Amino acid sequence: AASRPAADLPSPTGSRLIATVAPRPTGETCLSVTEKSRPTQLLVERCTYGQLWPSSIHVSPRGNALTVAVQPLAEWRELWIFHSVAGTWTADVVVPGSATGLGYVEWAGWTPDGKSMLAARETLQDGRHSRSFELLDLETLTVTRKAQRPGDLTPFYRWQSPEWRSQTLALR
Repeated sequence: AASRPAADLPSPTGSRLIATVAPRPTGETCLSVTEKSRPTQLLVERCTYGQLWPSSIHVSPRGNALTVAVQPLAEWRELWIFHSVAGTWTADVVVPGSATGLGYVEWAGWTPDGKSMLAARETLQDGRHSRSFELLDLETLTVTRKAQRPGDLTPFYRWQSPEWRSQTLALR
């Protein structure tokens, strides 16, 4: 599941944000975010030596956030969230778990008010398997609600992306 984005097709954005992925001579891959109205003014940039999956880029309908899957290790996929906090753009990382092991966290949709994001998280750590479906506040990235099944979390049940649902391994 950590490398599943390799099979995805790029999502059409139609948003006010432009995401540009570029390799660096150092071996890093960087993702830069700009606005269509000001393409030369960089909002935020973050780089990695891991595998950045451009096909996993999702822009919120309000253009206040962008997510991308990044795989720094063969069996570990994190979610980078580029978002505006109090008028300043930042890039934060949401990891699958608090300890090393196997795992992934993935974008699953946006809430209509543009204030929250849906995420699915699955880990195998110390022999224990864990799967959760979560509602994250976009400003603080804290988990505001969580369930073991998507149907048990009303926002998840109502607003999960059909694109996510058709591609995820979290529902297997």
